[in-house]
Amino acid sequence: LRVPAQMLLTRFLDRPVALGEPFDIRLRPVVRVTLGSVRIAAPDWSDEPHFAELENLKVHLNWRFLLGRSDRIDRVDLDRGDLRAVRTADGRTTWAFGPSDRASRTGQSGGVPLIGRLRIGALQAKIDDRQNAIELQVKARTAEDGTALIATGAGRWNGNRAGFDLEAPGVAD
Repeated sequence: LRVPAQMLLTRFLDRPVALGEPFDIRLRPVVRVTLGSVRIAAPDWSDEPHFAELENLKVHLNWRFLLGRSDRIDRVDLDRGDLRAVRTADGRTTWAFGPSDRASRTGQSGGVPLIGRLRIGALQAKIDDRQNAIELQVKARTAEDGTALIATGAGRWNGNRAGFDLEAPGVAD
């Protein structure tokens, strides 16, 4: 099922998607997906090496989510990830998916789902927003006991140094 899933995601996102081993899908009582790796390509116009590279991803989805009757994913576990969120001066974004150039220019490709339980080992993100003059390198993880999201960021905003340290209890569970 790995190759057909890659083809389906590639067609749906209008970008190359690679799913690495191990690849496992369980359909009952909830849908459980385990992936050794996920790589979503950056759009053709981007110089970034990818939009997302994720290692050891586990996702639990309820059937209501898959049928479009819920916006909630039950659980996401991620060991390591790298995201490249870029918006160009003319408004194109790396996070807009699908064949519509309008989605790329507006950044509108659907809402962000709610996540019931989140565990992140290590996530880094490059945020480069030319329209809002923001350049940040962000690192995030969840606390070992799973009770908080911890993130730090450093970079520039409107040409000035900018940074943050965040600990958000209750976000991860």
